Amino acid sequence: MKSKFNITEAKLKDLYLDKGLTRKETAKYFGCCDAYLKVFIRKWKLFKKVYVLPLKLDRDWLYRKAVIENMTGKEIADILGCRNTAINDHLRKHNIPVKKAGGQYLGLDVDEIRRLYEVEELTTSEICEKLKISAGALSVFMNKHGIKARYYSRQEGRLYKLVTEVFPRAIYNKRMKVCGKVRCPDILIKKHKIIIEYDGLAWHQLPEDKQRDFEFISEGYKIIHYQEYIPTLDELKTDLERIINSKSKLSGYVYKQKGKDITFLIDMSSSYRALAKTLKTTHRSFFDYVPDRKESA
Repeated sequence: MKSKFNITEAKLKDLYLDKGLTRKETAKYFGCCDAYLKVFIRKWKLFKKVYVLPLKLDRDWLYRKAVIENMTGKEIADILGCRNTAINDHLRKHNIPVKKAGGQYLGLDVDEIRRLYEVEELTTSEICEKLKISAGALSVFMNKHGIKARYYSRQEGRLYKLVTEVFPRAIYNKRMKVCGKVRCPDILIKKHKIIIEYDGLAWHQLPEDKQRDFEFISEGYKIIHYQEYIPTLDELKTDLERIINSKSKLSGYVYKQKGKDITFLIDMSSSYRALAKTLKTTHRSFFDYVPDRKESA
């Protein structure tokens, strides 16, 4: 079997076995994929030797290291010169608690985690820093106790809760196809085809951000952008009412900063190119990028 990537048995043995590179690192060296390299490892039987622990490993010694000295499986494995999976198997076999298996051996309290995450709305990284634990341990603990993870920032969460007070069926991060591409707007009010976005200070600086707005607008969606700004409930109701009550052939666009309000209506009966040209002329500071897109027939 001849390799187009110039993989030789001697070179593979030198990198993979003698120098101790991982399979991914070795594959990257040859410029091939991991699965392709695996074929040659099996062909030439260049398997790495795995250190096997003795079957009668002292339970008391393991218990002292894992529970009393509070060491992880990896730390114990480093002492013995073996893989941490082998240590973890022995710990489970002898019913010795693994330090990071679910967080219960780190002294975590489920009510405390719920309060920090759901009431105070701290991020997982903030909780990890506060409690001095790893992100992996917290993730396993939350999954085990049914604490549903948030997939949005704290500010996006606040805005989403506000929107659901007006439209309870609003959808967060809905996957949808727009102009043949998969898009996930922050908040979608499906009934009125309204998209609400919470933006950081760098909003609309990248061409792809501007193109995404053009794509939504060209399919009749109405967009509200809030930049580093959470409106009050009354302000949100006013913005929604204004954009919903716009004429049927027009798509509304609202862009808001604190103290600024830029609102205009776009005639959706015109072609895509005419729409882009109009925006570029009238609102150049926000729409100075016109994406290349052929008009639909």
